[in-house]
Amino acid sequence: MKIEIKNFAPLNSHQSGIKVKKEILKELEKSEGLIVLDFEGIDIFTDSFIQQLTVILAQEIGFQNLKGRVKFRNLNDFLQKMVKEKLYIASGKKLIKREKDIDILLKRAEEIATQKSNGYLSMIKVSAGWKVFLNSPNLDKDIKKDDILNIPSFKSLDEALYHFISKPLFV
Repeated sequence: MKIEIKNFAPLNSHQSGIKVKKEILKELEKSEGLIVLDFEGIDIFTDSFIQQLTVILAQEIGFQNLKGRVKFRNLNDFLQKMVKEKLYIASGKKLIKREKDIDILLKRAEEIATQKSNGYLSMIKVSAGWKVFLNSPNLDKDIKKDDILNIPSFKSLDEALYHFISKPLFV
């Protein structure tokens, strides 16, 4: 059985992860076969989304059952690292240091900027945190400071990039 994850987009919350998890549980009850989670066309998902399909699902059905019956396919490099990290945690092992692959996030953000804004991508650090958006602000002229203030702020640059990739914003 194949579950196309793009049908559950956007993958930006644990609620969307719960929807996919319920579908997996339903399929696990119906048959003894393999369940393939197909991530074709998916560039990004949130940590809370994938946690539902790995750590929390493993708690509900057992890690060995998850490992033997549920397969993740068509993940890009960044998403594959996230899934591997979560499966490692689901196995009961503790991560000493979480690897954050900012290079992959930056590369994807650059690709989006090239496609949508002639390559203009801005990342700024303000007192509230990091902001990432398309365009190059000229604070003296055409862009209002309020427009930048309305962009969500994040504690770290990788969180801001992650949000930007899932929902690119223009200023």
